Amino acid sequence: MRPQQKGLTKKDIEEMLNLDWDVSSDEESGNEVEDISPVLERNLEGIVERGESIEIDLLDNTLADEVEQESSNAVNMCFEKVDSKSLKWRSRPYEAPDTSLKDDNILEIIEVLTSVEYFENIFDTRCIDLIIQQTNLYGLQELGIELNCTKEDIKRYIGALLYLDVFRLAQFKMAWAQNTKLTAISEAMSRGRFEKIKQCFHFNENSQQPKNDDLNYDKLYKIRPLLNILKENFNNLPQEEHQSVDEQIIAFKGRSTYKQYNPAKPHKWGFKMFTRTGTTGMVYDFTMYVGEGTCPSYGLGLSSDVVLYLAQNLPKNKNFKLYFDNWFTSVSLLIALKEMGIFATGTIRKNRVSSCQLLSDVELKKRGRGSLT
Repeated sequence: MRPQQKGLTKKDIEEMLNLDWDVSSDEESGNEVEDISPVLERNLEGIVERGESIEIDLLDNTLADEVEQESSNAVNMCFEKVDSKSLKWRSRPYEAPDTSLKDDNILEIIEVLTSVEYFENIFDTRCIDLIIQQTNLYGLQELGIELNCTKEDIKRYIGALLYLDVFRLAQFKMAWAQNTKLTAISEAMSRGRFEKIKQCFHFNENSQQPKNDDLNYDKLYKIRPLLNILKENFNNLPQEEHQSVDEQIIAFKGRSTYKQYNPAKPHKWGFKMFTRTGTTGMVYDFTMYVGEGTCPSYGLGLSSDVVLYLAQNLPKNKNFKLYFDNWFTSVSLLIALKEMGIFATGTIRKNRVSSCQLLSDVELKKRGRGSLT
Protein backbone atom coordinates (compact mmCIF):
# COMPACT_ATOMS: atom_id res chain seq x y z
CA MET A 1 0.00 0.00 0.00
CA ARG A 2 1.33 3.42 -0.96
CA PRO A 3 2.11 5.44 2.18
CA GLN A 4 0.14 8.60 2.73
CA GLN A 5 2.06 11.69 1.71
CA LYS A 6 2.86 14.31 4.28
CA GLY A 7 1.61 17.33 2.32
CA LEU A 8 3.74 20.49 2.25
CA THR A 9 7.28 19.89 3.46
CA LYS A 10 9.63 22.43 5.00
CA LYS A 11 11.31 22.86 1.61
CA ASP A 12 7.94 23.51 -0.08
CA ILE A 13 7.03 26.12 2.52
CA GLU A 14 10.38 27.90 2.18
CA GLU A 15 9.99 27.99 -1.62
CA MET A 16 6.52 29.51 -1.27
CA LEU A 17 7.76 32.12 1.21
CA ASN A 18 10.70 33.10 -0.98
CA LEU A 19 8.67 33.15 -4.22
CA ASP A 20 8.38 36.43 -6.13
CA TRP A 21 4.60 36.70 -6.52
CA ASP A 22 4.75 39.61 -8.97
CA VAL A 23 3.64 38.52 -12.46
CA SER A 24 6.37 40.06 -14.58
CA SER A 25 8.43 39.29 -17.65
CA ASP A 26 11.40 36.96 -17.58
CA GLU A 27 14.39 39.12 -18.58
CA GLU A 28 16.45 36.18 -19.82
CA SER A 29 13.84 34.37 -21.91
CA GLY A 30 11.58 37.29 -22.78
CA ASN A 31 8.53 35.15 -21.95
CA GLU A 32 5.89 36.14 -19.45
CA VAL A 33 5.83 34.23 -16.20
CA GLU A 34 2.77 32.02 -15.90
CA ASP A 35 0.30 32.82 -13.17
CA ILE A 36 0.77 29.92 -10.74
CA SER A 37 -2.22 30.58 -8.48
CA PRO A 38 -4.43 27.94 -10.26
CA VAL A 39 -1.63 25.40 -9.73
CA LEU A 40 -1.45 26.20 -6.03
CA GLU A 41 -5.23 25.93 -5.72
CA ARG A 42 -5.25 22.51 -7.42
CA ASN A 43 -2.48 21.29 -5.10
CA LEU A 44 -4.33 22.48 -2.04
CA GLU A 45 -7.58 20.85 -3.24
CA GLY A 46 -5.70 17.60 -3.85
CA ILE A 47 -4.29 17.67 -0.32
CA VAL A 48 -7.80 18.08 1.12
CA GLU A 49 -9.27 15.31 -1.11
CA ARG A 50 -6.55 12.85 -0.07
CA GLY A 51 -7.16 13.60 3.60
CA GLU A 52 -3.69 15.05 4.10
CA SER A 53 -2.88 18.01 6.27
CA ILE A 54 -0.64 21.02 5.84
CA GLU A 55 2.00 21.15 8.56
CA ILE A 56 0.84 24.34 10.26
CA ASP A 57 3.42 23.91 13.04
CA LEU A 58 6.12 23.60 10.41
CA LEU A 59 4.90 26.80 8.77
CA ASP A 60 4.89 28.60 12.13
CA ASN A 61 8.43 27.43 12.88
CA THR A 62 9.66 28.57 9.47
CA LEU A 63 8.11 32.02 9.93
CA ALA A 64 9.53 32.20 13.47
CA ASP A 65 13.00 31.42 12.13
CA GLU A 66 12.71 34.28 9.65
CA VAL A 67 11.55 36.70 12.35
CA GLU A 68 14.42 35.65 14.61
CA GLN A 69 16.90 36.15 11.78
CA GLU A 70 15.52 39.64 11.12
CA SER A 71 15.79 40.56 14.80
CA SER A 72 19.39 39.34 14.91
CA ASN A 73 20.19 41.70 12.05
CA ALA A 74 18.57 44.63 13.85
CA VAL A 75 22.00 45.80 15.03
CA ASN A 76 22.75 46.69 11.41
CA MET A 77 19.81 49.09 11.20
CA CYS A 78 20.51 52.58 9.92
CA PHE A 79 19.37 55.96 11.19
CA GLU A 80 18.73 59.00 9.04
CA LYS A 81 21.69 61.35 8.95
CA VAL A 82 20.56 64.96 9.21
CA ASP A 83 22.32 67.64 7.17
CA SER A 84 23.09 70.41 9.67
CA LYS A 85 22.91 73.06 6.92
CA SER A 86 19.32 72.14 6.14
CA LEU A 87 18.10 72.66 9.72
CA LYS A 88 16.06 75.71 10.63
CA TRP A 89 16.43 76.74 14.26
CA ARG A 90 13.84 78.69 16.19
CA SER A 91 13.63 80.03 19.71
CA ARG A 92 10.83 79.01 22.02
CA PRO A 93 10.29 78.60 25.79
CA TYR A 94 11.98 75.51 27.14
CA GLU A 95 9.62 72.86 28.52
CA ALA A 96 11.36 70.28 30.63
CA PRO A 97 10.25 66.73 29.79
CA ASP A 98 9.54 64.01 32.34
CA THR A 99 12.99 62.58 32.99
CA SER A 100 12.11 60.28 35.90
CA LEU A 101 13.64 56.85 35.51
CA LYS A 102 11.21 54.03 34.69
CA ASP A 103 13.48 51.09 35.52
CA ASP A 104 13.73 49.39 38.91
CA ASN A 105 16.88 47.43 38.02
CA ILE A 106 19.22 50.15 39.29
CA LEU A 107 22.69 49.59 40.65
CA GLU A 108 22.60 49.43 44.42
CA ILE A 109 25.86 48.95 46.29
CA ILE A 110 24.78 46.59 49.07
CA GLU A 111 28.25 45.42 50.03
CA VAL A 112 31.77 46.14 48.88
CA LEU A 113 33.53 43.06 47.52
CA THR A 114 37.23 42.34 47.48
CA SER A 115 39.28 42.93 44.34
CA VAL A 116 39.44 39.19 43.65
CA GLU A 117 35.65 38.82 44.00
CA TYR A 118 35.03 41.68 41.56
CA PHE A 119 37.48 40.14 39.11
CA GLU A 120 35.87 36.69 39.35
CA ASN A 121 32.40 38.14 38.73
CA ILE A 122 33.54 39.53 35.38
CA PHE A 123 36.23 37.03 34.44
CA ASP A 124 34.03 34.05 35.27
CA THR A 125 34.32 30.29 34.76
CA ARG A 126 33.29 30.58 31.10
CA CYS A 127 36.47 32.58 30.45
CA ILE A 128 38.57 29.98 32.25
CA ASP A 129 36.93 27.10 30.34
CA LEU A 130 37.50 28.92 27.03
CA ILE A 131 41.19 29.39 27.78
CA ILE A 132 41.60 25.76 28.85
CA GLN A 133 39.98 24.46 25.67
CA GLN A 134 41.86 26.71 23.23
CA THR A 135 45.22 26.49 25.01
CA ASN A 136 45.14 22.69 25.08
CA LEU A 137 44.00 22.64 21.44
CA TYR A 138 46.79 24.95 20.28
CA GLY A 139 49.42 22.94 22.13
CA LEU A 140 48.23 19.76 20.42
CA GLN A 141 47.83 21.27 16.94
CA GLU A 142 50.98 23.40 16.74
CA LEU A 143 53.42 21.77 19.13
CA GLY A 144 52.15 18.21 19.27
CA ILE A 145 52.07 18.15 23.07
CA GLU A 146 49.29 17.31 25.49
CA LEU A 147 49.37 20.26 27.85
CA ASN A 148 46.37 19.07 29.88
CA CYS A 149 45.76 22.46 31.50
CA THR A 150 43.35 22.51 34.42
CA LYS A 151 41.35 25.32 35.99
CA GLU A 152 43.91 25.60 38.75
CA ASP A 153 46.75 25.93 36.20
CA ILE A 154 45.04 28.76 34.36
CA LYS A 155 44.04 30.57 37.55
CA ARG A 156 47.58 30.35 38.87
CA TYR A 157 48.99 31.51 35.55
CA ILE A 158 46.66 34.54 35.43
CA GLY A 159 47.45 35.26 39.08
CA ALA A 160 51.16 35.14 38.25
CA LEU A 161 50.66 37.60 35.39
CA LEU A 162 48.80 40.01 37.67
CA TYR A 163 51.56 39.66 40.25
CA LEU A 164 54.21 40.31 37.61
CA ASP A 165 52.42 43.44 36.53
CA VAL A 166 52.99 44.83 40.01
CA PHE A 167 56.45 43.40 40.55
CA ARG A 168 57.68 44.34 37.05
CA LEU A 169 58.58 41.66 34.58
CA ALA A 170 62.26 42.61 34.22
CA GLN A 171 62.95 42.33 37.95
CA PHE A 172 61.02 39.06 38.05
CA LYS A 173 63.05 37.47 35.25
CA MET A 174 66.30 38.55 36.83
CA ALA A 175 65.31 37.18 40.20
CA TRP A 176 64.13 33.89 38.72
CA ALA A 177 67.31 33.50 36.64
CA GLN A 178 69.34 33.93 39.81
CA ASN A 179 67.20 31.25 41.52
CA THR A 180 65.84 33.82 43.93
CA LYS A 181 62.82 32.31 45.63
CA LEU A 182 59.62 34.21 44.92
CA THR A 183 57.17 32.31 47.08
CA ALA A 184 54.07 33.91 45.53
CA ILE A 185 54.84 32.27 42.18
CA SER A 186 57.37 29.48 42.65
CA GLU A 187 55.06 27.59 44.99
CA ALA A 188 52.16 27.95 42.54
CA MET A 189 53.87 26.36 39.51
CA SER A 190 57.27 25.53 38.12
CA ARG A 191 59.05 27.79 35.67
CA GLY A 192 58.80 25.16 32.94
CA ARG A 193 55.05 24.84 33.37
CA PHE A 194 54.68 28.61 33.35
CA GLU A 195 56.63 28.92 30.08
CA LYS A 196 54.66 26.10 28.39
CA ILE A 197 51.31 27.72 29.23
CA LYS A 198 52.65 31.07 28.06
CA GLN A 199 53.72 29.50 24.77
CA CYS A 200 50.30 27.92 24.12
CA PHE A 201 48.02 30.57 25.66
CA HIS A 202 45.09 31.05 23.23
CA PHE A 203 41.45 32.19 23.06
CA ASN A 204 40.34 31.11 19.59
CA GLU A 205 41.17 28.45 17.00
CA ASN A 206 43.65 29.69 14.41
CA SER A 207 42.54 27.23 11.73
CA GLN A 208 39.08 28.84 11.56
CA GLN A 209 40.29 32.43 11.18
CA PRO A 210 38.85 34.16 8.07
CA LYS A 211 41.25 35.61 5.50
CA ASN A 212 41.83 39.34 5.16
CA ASP A 213 39.69 39.56 2.02
CA ASP A 214 36.81 37.59 3.58
CA LEU A 215 33.55 39.42 4.30
CA ASN A 216 33.53 37.93 7.82
CA TYR A 217 37.10 39.03 8.56
CA ASP A 218 37.48 40.19 12.15
CA LYS A 219 40.57 42.12 13.21
CA LEU A 220 40.08 40.90 16.79
CA TYR A 221 39.32 37.29 15.86
CA LYS A 222 41.98 35.84 18.16
CA ILE A 223 40.36 37.34 21.27
CA ARG A 224 36.76 37.75 20.07
CA PRO A 225 35.27 34.86 22.16
CA LEU A 226 36.79 36.31 25.33
CA LEU A 227 35.61 39.84 24.49
CA ASN A 228 32.06 38.57 23.90
CA ILE A 229 31.94 36.90 27.32
CA LEU A 230 33.32 39.98 29.08
CA LYS A 231 30.88 42.30 27.25
CA GLU A 232 27.98 40.07 28.25
CA ASN A 233 29.05 40.06 31.90
CA PHE A 234 29.45 43.85 31.93
CA ASN A 235 26.03 44.34 30.32
CA ASN A 236 24.37 42.04 32.85
CA LEU A 237 25.30 44.37 35.71
CA PRO A 238 22.48 46.52 37.17
CA GLN A 239 22.57 49.83 35.30
CA GLU A 240 23.06 53.31 36.71
CA GLU A 241 20.72 56.10 35.69
CA HIS A 242 23.49 58.48 34.59
CA GLN A 243 26.17 57.10 32.26
CA SER A 244 28.76 58.47 29.89
CA VAL A 245 30.52 57.35 26.71
CA ASP A 246 34.17 58.28 26.29
CA GLU A 247 37.51 56.92 25.20
CA GLN A 248 40.01 55.27 27.52
CA ILE A 249 43.62 54.25 27.00
CA ILE A 250 44.73 50.86 28.32
CA ALA A 251 48.45 51.28 28.95
CA PHE A 252 50.58 49.17 26.60
CA LYS A 253 54.03 49.72 25.07
CA GLY A 254 54.53 46.38 23.35
CA ARG A 255 54.23 45.61 19.65
CA SER A 256 50.77 45.93 18.17
CA THR A 257 49.25 47.54 15.08
CA TYR A 258 46.38 48.78 17.26
CA LYS A 259 48.57 50.68 19.70
CA GLN A 260 47.65 54.38 19.90
CA TYR A 261 49.50 57.48 21.05
CA ASN A 262 47.54 60.22 22.80
CA PRO A 263 49.65 62.87 24.59
CA ALA A 264 46.59 64.20 26.43
CA LYS A 265 46.09 60.97 28.38
CA PRO A 266 47.82 59.92 31.63
CA HIS A 267 48.99 56.78 29.81
CA LYS A 268 50.09 58.10 26.42
CA TRP A 269 50.71 54.72 24.74
CA GLY A 270 48.18 51.92 24.67
CA PHE A 271 44.97 50.47 23.27
CA LYS A 272 42.10 52.90 22.78
CA MET A 273 38.79 51.65 24.10
CA PHE A 274 35.40 53.30 23.85
CA THR A 275 33.52 52.62 27.08
CA ARG A 276 30.09 53.23 28.58
CA THR A 277 30.51 53.84 32.30
CA GLY A 278 28.48 55.01 35.28
CA THR A 279 29.09 57.69 37.88
CA THR A 280 30.67 55.08 40.15
CA GLY A 281 33.31 54.31 37.51
CA MET A 282 31.80 50.90 36.71
CA VAL A 283 32.12 49.84 33.07
CA TYR A 284 28.92 48.53 31.44
CA ASP A 285 30.02 48.11 27.83
CA PHE A 286 33.09 48.65 25.68
CA THR A 287 34.53 48.26 22.21
CA MET A 288 38.15 48.42 21.12
CA TYR A 289 39.19 50.90 18.45
CA VAL A 290 40.64 49.09 15.42
CA GLY A 291 39.78 51.59 12.69
CA GLU A 292 37.28 50.20 10.20
CA GLY A 293 35.24 47.52 11.94
CA THR A 294 35.33 49.12 15.39
CA CYS A 295 31.53 48.85 15.56
CA PRO A 296 28.59 48.17 13.23
CA SER A 297 27.65 51.00 10.90
CA TYR A 298 24.43 52.88 11.66
CA GLY A 299 24.94 55.45 8.91
CA LEU A 300 25.89 58.39 11.16
CA GLY A 301 29.69 58.20 11.04
CA LEU A 302 32.13 56.50 13.41
CA SER A 303 31.79 58.91 16.35
CA SER A 304 27.99 58.68 16.51
CA ASP A 305 27.95 54.98 15.58
CA VAL A 306 30.12 54.19 18.61
CA VAL A 307 27.58 55.80 20.96
CA LEU A 308 24.66 53.97 19.34
CA TYR A 309 26.52 50.66 19.50
CA LEU A 310 27.36 51.06 23.19
CA ALA A 311 23.81 52.23 23.95
CA GLN A 312 22.15 49.21 22.29
CA ASN A 313 22.09 47.25 25.55
CA LEU A 314 20.66 50.08 27.62
CA PRO A 315 16.95 49.49 28.37
CA LYS A 316 14.88 51.43 25.84
CA ASN A 317 12.23 54.02 26.79
CA LYS A 318 13.31 53.98 30.45
CA ASN A 319 14.70 57.54 30.55
CA PHE A 320 18.35 56.64 31.12
CA LYS A 321 20.71 59.60 30.75
CA LEU A 322 23.79 59.44 28.52
CA TYR A 323 26.59 62.02 28.36
CA PHE A 324 29.45 62.47 25.87
CA ASP A 325 31.82 65.13 24.55
CA ASN A 326 31.92 67.09 21.30
CA TRP A 327 33.72 64.37 19.30
CA PHE A 328 30.62 62.16 19.58
CA THR A 329 27.81 64.74 19.59
CA SER A 330 25.72 65.38 16.48
CA VAL A 331 22.12 66.34 15.83
CA SER A 332 21.52 63.00 14.11
CA LEU A 333 22.80 61.12 17.17
CA LEU A 334 20.55 63.04 19.57
CA ILE A 335 17.52 62.32 17.38
CA ALA A 336 18.40 58.61 17.21
CA LEU A 337 18.81 58.36 21.00
CA LYS A 338 15.49 60.15 21.51
CA GLU A 339 13.80 57.55 19.32
CA MET A 340 15.33 54.89 21.60
CA GLY A 341 13.92 56.61 24.71
CA ILE A 342 17.36 57.63 26.02
CA PHE A 343 18.04 61.20 27.17
CA ALA A 344 21.39 62.59 26.07
CA THR A 345 23.57 65.61 26.80
CA GLY A 346 26.75 66.52 25.00
CA THR A 347 28.97 69.42 24.09
CA ILE A 348 28.88 70.10 20.36
CA ARG A 349 31.13 71.62 17.73
CA LYS A 350 29.94 74.69 15.84
CA ASN A 351 30.41 73.05 12.44
CA ARG A 352 27.76 70.46 13.38
CA VAL A 353 25.11 73.15 13.95
CA SER A 354 26.30 75.52 11.24
CA SER A 355 22.94 77.21 10.65
CA CYS A 356 22.29 77.87 14.35
CA GLN A 357 23.07 81.38 15.62
CA LEU A 358 25.13 80.94 18.79
CA LEU A 359 26.81 83.43 21.06
CA SER A 360 30.51 83.86 20.55
CA ASP A 361 33.01 82.31 22.94
CA VAL A 362 33.84 85.77 24.27
CA GLU A 363 30.20 86.47 25.17
CA LEU A 364 29.77 83.09 26.84
CA LYS A 365 32.90 83.61 28.95
CA LYS A 366 31.51 86.95 30.13
CA ARG A 367 28.28 85.27 31.26
CA GLY A 368 30.18 82.74 33.33
CA ARG A 369 30.32 78.97 33.57
CA GLY A 370 27.05 77.13 32.96
CA SER A 371 25.45 79.91 30.88
CA LEU A 372 23.02 79.10 28.09
CA THR A 373 23.16 80.57 24.62
